Amino acid sequence: MHIGKVLRIFFPFMFLLILASLVGNVVSIVGAIEVDRRTDEKVSLLTSKFQKLDMGHLEGLFAQFVAVRSDENRSALSLAENAVLSGFSNLTYNNFSFLGDQAGIIQAQIKRLRSNIERLSPIVGAEGFVDDPEDVLKILQVQRHQLQSAEFSVRRAIVELSNDNATSLRQHYTVQVTLILFLVALAAIWITTLFKQNNELERARQTESKRADLLIDRLNHDADTGVINRSVLLQRMQETHRSLSSDQKLSVVCIRLANQSADKDLKIQPVDPQALMAAADLLRHATDLHINSGCVARASGNRFLLMIVTDNGVGLTPKEFVQTLLSLFKRPVVTQNGSCTLVPAIGLSEAAETERNHTQTIENAELAAENANLQETRNYVEYHPSMRADADRRAAVERALPYAINANDCLPHFQPQFDLKTGCVTGVEALARWYHPDLGWISPTEFIPIAENTGQIVQLGWKMLETSCAEVQLLPGELSLAVNLSVIQIFNDDVVAMVKECLDRTGLPAHRLKLEVTETVVMQDLKRIQTALSNLQKLGVRISLDDFGLGYSALTYLTDIHWDEIKIDGTFAAKAVRDNKQTDILKMVLEIARTLGSDVLVEGIETVDQCDTLVQLGCTNGQGYLFGGPMAIDDVKALFFPKRTANG
Repeated sequence: MHIGKVLRIFFPFMFLLILASLVGNVVSIVGAIEVDRRTDEKVSLLTSKFQKLDMGHLEGLFAQFVAVRSDENRSALSLAENAVLSGFSNLTYNNFSFLGDQAGIIQAQIKRLRSNIERLSPIVGAEGFVDDPEDVLKILQVQRHQLQSAEFSVRRAIVELSNDNATSLRQHYTVQVTLILFLVALAAIWITTLFKQNNELERARQTESKRADLLIDRLNHDADTGVINRSVLLQRMQETHRSLSSDQKLSVVCIRLANQSADKDLKIQPVDPQALMAAADLLRHATDLHINSGCVARASGNRFLLMIVTDNGVGLTPKEFVQTLLSLFKRPVVTQNGSCTLVPAIGLSEAAETERNHTQTIENAELAAENANLQETRNYVEYHPSMRADADRRAAVERALPYAINANDCLPHFQPQFDLKTGCVTGVEALARWYHPDLGWISPTEFIPIAENTGQIVQLGWKMLETSCAEVQLLPGELSLAVNLSVIQIFNDDVVAMVKECLDRTGLPAHRLKLEVTETVVMQDLKRIQTALSNLQKLGVRISLDDFGLGYSALTYLTDIHWDEIKIDGTFAAKAVRDNKQTDILKMVLEIARTLGSDVLVEGIETVDQCDTLVQLGCTNGQGYLFGGPMAIDDVKALFFPKRTANG
């Protein structure tokens, strides 16, 4: 049985049972004592009645009467006889009933004695004549002995009764002592068990208390770095702000870290946990060394938050402290996995004097750090209210985007692609455009990154592909259609089946569809991308390498995947027009493309000089604002196919 049930049920039940037995035994003892008291009273009464049966006195008076037969002796003898008879009459059965089985025997003896005395009465009462006085005396002596025998029987019965009562009382007392010992033992065991359980509960409480403290500590601290988290920082900011003096200032610094690879020209890499731990130690040390009051907290991802309290005119200002942090991160950070260089993007926000909810202050610092992160130098930015407006707009765009996708508000616009020698339209590129009734036209550079971050780029991409495939068939001829393909779409295991389903549903021939993939997409997983693009080409779809020259332009990406088209970025082409070295590089790229059997298309052509130079270099296809920007399908028909539009 569980110890809890023992304490709740067994011990109380046994305790009450023994206590009830103890009370019952006490009642029995009191009853036995009362019976013994009443027995004593009856014995006293019976003894007094036996004392009145003085047969010796009757015997003496009879002897006197025989010796001197006088009227006086006769009267005395008669009175004595009447007294004895009266005494016998008072000895009823009730006087002996308390003697139990002996009562009947004693009562029979008393009756015989009385009967014998009554037989003597006529003799004693004769007119002074006794035939044989000696016989009477003998009878009286016998009666006296019988009375003594009866009295002895009574006394023996009383003694036996007293012994029985005494034995019964001793038994009751023995039971009483035993019950008391049981009760004391049970109480001792109960108390011991309670004490033991109390100790166990106390140990469990201490264990749970330590566990709760550990859980609270885990809830309040970051598991990777050991610093406090954002919620604890917010509490400390509110407590600190209430105790600020008039010459003190509360500020929040947000540090967004990235791990720069050994080749500084390569992109910023994610930060591993070991580097984050080293960064936390570095920030704690800097805060303790340069700031009188402050603390370090971990935000989500690679971000840290610092609360600092500075004194006006004493010590470092918030801006000077930020510059100190920037200098600290110029040195490599040493971890168990080796050294690495951390690149910080720092945002600074000062708390308003009337600020009560410092969530706003933290968000302002994070907005400033986000703006610093967008800068190439990833340096330091101080919060400005305009950042809040930009953040609110991004939030509004993010909220509205799912509804816009479902309502087909994000529509494709088409930018024409030309044969640079003939000026004929050879194809169009579908570019997403979105008009919001409250926010106005929203640029793809604004909502596409949001769609990628929220995972909505997949739904948006397939809707754009299907709508574009349907609308391009409204244009005359066999114009090609170029559509961007995101990395998430490519990584979808059903990408080939989905493209085929789209072509079947819209009726667009596969050879007219050209899917554009950026170099950064290829870098995600070369083998997986290579397999997906090869399967798409088996459908008859053409594959184009987009934005060539904008990124790293690794030749391995040109040779590992067969590209039907290489699309050269406009900035690369613009440099080639102004710089002879860039011109030679462009010539080399054109030669490589011809060797690989890939077509070349140059985008971003904006001037006639650029167009002429590209034609001289051998470029045959291009697009750009020199010829026309993205426009609705009806505008493409009206501008570039007016006769066919007029003919219906």
